[in-house]
Amino acid sequence: MRKISFKSIVYSLILLFFVFSEAKASFLIVVEKYSRTLYVYENNHILKAYPISLGWNPDEPKIRRGDGATPEGLYFITAKRPSRKYGLFLAISYPNLKDINLAYWQGRLNLKDYELCLKAYFENSPDPKCPLGFGLGIHGGGVWRLKENKLIRDWTFGCIAMEDEDIKELYDLVKKGTPVLIIDAHKSLFEIMKNFVYINQPHLLYPWWGEWTFSLPGILVRISLWEDLSGFKKLTIWGESTQGQKLLFLYEDTNGDGRLAWWEKIHSFENKEWKFEELQNIIIDLLPLWIEEKILVDQGG
Repeated sequence: MRKISFKSIVYSLILLFFVFSEAKASFLIVVEKYSRTLYVYENNHILKAYPISLGWNPDEPKIRRGDGATPEGLYFITAKRPSRKYGLFLAISYPNLKDINLAYWQGRLNLKDYELCLKAYFENSPDPKCPLGFGLGIHGGGVWRLKENKLIRDWTFGCIAMEDEDIKELYDLVKKGTPVLIIDAHKSLFEIMKNFVYINQPHLLYPWWGEWTFSLPGILVRISLWEDLSGFKKLTIWGESTQGQKLLFLYEDTNGDGRLAWWEKIHSFENKEWKFEELQNIIIDLLPLWIEEKILVDQGG
């Protein structure tokens, strides 16, 4: 699987934060699961970096109560409070609309539970009856735990654990409403961007779909994500000339793994070789340039 640079992914998700939020926040928390690091950004620069621990099922995104996984996506701090068990606790808005709608679309929630989870989300009142889980956040308690005479790194039930002195510093720094991006930089571009497709009313007969449009000098670039209930996945990246709408390149990753096999579409025109993996990295690396211009448009849903 292709590895995308963490810096590139953070920049792209910072941009997505500006798309999905109405106002610019003072701070942005980025949790990178693969490196077990929590970053605090201020004005697009890293202010702090802390080691963290994840749930005991660290490689998977959280999809149900009790799975021991840490969620992936865009969340917000919903509450700050002391904790008798962990010192300090920063609650996050899991499950969000993406988590709830995706679970319903995949058949993991029936209609009754879907409506229950939605009600809890819109009322900002976590419901323990929601099958997706509740009560997740960032807290103290230490990065390592001793269990059966062994040091365990990932020991929580899905929360993000920090050293006690680090959570005190973070607690004083951020406010309620601070965005929290949780990503796994080791995953494919498809799996990373899938967490930022928001469909208002998921329909079981329709695919999970999202599209983003970017403008480069002389080129209009589009990225499209598509997944259906049979498991078919497709990431499409294509570019058109802004002069005459001439197609410059077209790539289709038909299994979402970040690599192109011989049977997948690879078209490059204008006597220029556009390598698929390099193109993905170029797109992500250039995302910070589009923040101020607000060129990125989310069309998911």
